Amino acid sequence: MASSLRNKLRPLLTGRTAVVGVGNTLRGDDGIGPELVRRLTGAVHFALFDAGTTPENQLGPVIRAAPETVLIVDALHFGGRPGDIRIFKPEEPGVAAFTTHSLNLEFYTRSLKDRGVAEIVIVGIQPAAVDFSGALSPPVQQALDKLEKILRSLDV
Repeated sequence: MASSLRNKLRPLLTGRTAVVGVGNTLRGDDGIGPELVRRLTGAVHFALFDAGTTPENQLGPVIRAAPETVLIVDALHFGGRPGDIRIFKPEEPGVAAFTTHSLNLEFYTRSLKDRGVAEIVIVGIQPAAVDFSGALSPPVQQALDKLEKILRSLDV
């Protein structure tokens, strides 16, 4: 599975890449995006942004980084098993409805496109729980470990 995910991500992460972690670290599995960014900080050459629950607040800094590709990492309810990782394109029908946040991902990705970002990829991780536990569930922790390893290996 890891090599399959790596092979799917490799051609998508072309040129200068920004990784945007979305989520609330106080709400269990919802914090996977910011936790990934924290782990990658200082370890990769990707431009990294912890967008928390308000990615629109990072729109300016992301645009100033001039990425060719933006990789958004977030907990998404897409009907998989907890810890499943799935790659989405923002234009896929229904993707915006999967988010655990009030912000519409469609609005955010459209704003990035309108400002010249050529490629946008959403990596969704199926959460087990998004309650106020502050801890990642074991399957989502495993998904985080896998995704971190893959992104480190794809860093150029």
